[in-house]
Amino acid sequence: MKRISTLFLFSLLFFSFGGFATTLTPFNVQYDVYRNNSKIGIANFELNQLNGIWHWDMQTKAQGFYRFLTRKQPFTQTQMQIINNEAKLLLEQTGDYPDKPAKHTTWFDFNSSTLYSMQGNAVKTLELPAQVYNYHSIHLLYPLMLQQQLSQLKVNFYKKGSITSALIMLEKNVDVEHKSKKLVVDRVTQKFENSDKTMVYDYQKGSIAPVRIEQVRPGKDITMMWQTH
Repeated sequence: MKRISTLFLFSLLFFSFGGFATTLTPFNVQYDVYRNNSKIGIANFELNQLNGIWHWDMQTKAQGFYRFLTRKQPFTQTQMQIINNEAKLLLEQTGDYPDKPAKHTTWFDFNSSTLYSMQGNAVKTLELPAQVYNYHSIHLLYPLMLQQQLSQLKVNFYKKGSITSALIMLEKNVDVEHKSKKLVVDRVTQKFENSDKTMVYDYQKGSIAPVRIEQVRPGKDITMMWQTH
């Protein structure tokens, strides 16, 4: 997995779509990962630019007692390009070990409006909408909703070889507390069609690197990531 440490060498990229304009700024942030109230690992989340392609990388490692339970280091990589002033997904890869081939790879071909999803030796194709988001590019919707003063937005969302509909809801100035420190955040909640899974993202100061990421499913453990400072 290609890493770029000198992020400040890259220029900011300005792009727009649907009347919305913003800048993409490279970042490198680390998170503490919790299951319920127990810290189980750390995650690194990066946004870099290389040869005109934007790379989003997230990798997670177990810590403490959990290191004895698993040697997996789950990762997700997304490549995205600005085409005709629109942010377009190019590639998504997911796996359990960064030094081994990805378990699941997806190519987004907007020229043919086709998505190619490969898991093992099995390849399937899907019709690709003009605009679609995944777990990384979803963060671009936060500044869009701020600028357009939107409280709700329905989008096409890609996950696990399928495209579904997702409802995005923005709530401003939410009070949260972490390690006895009080924060005021903008909260983006994502609900998926035909699923009980909910993703919650808390942002500060307009940054698209969330300070907190939470995954909630009724009856199951809550997984939460807090950005370290």
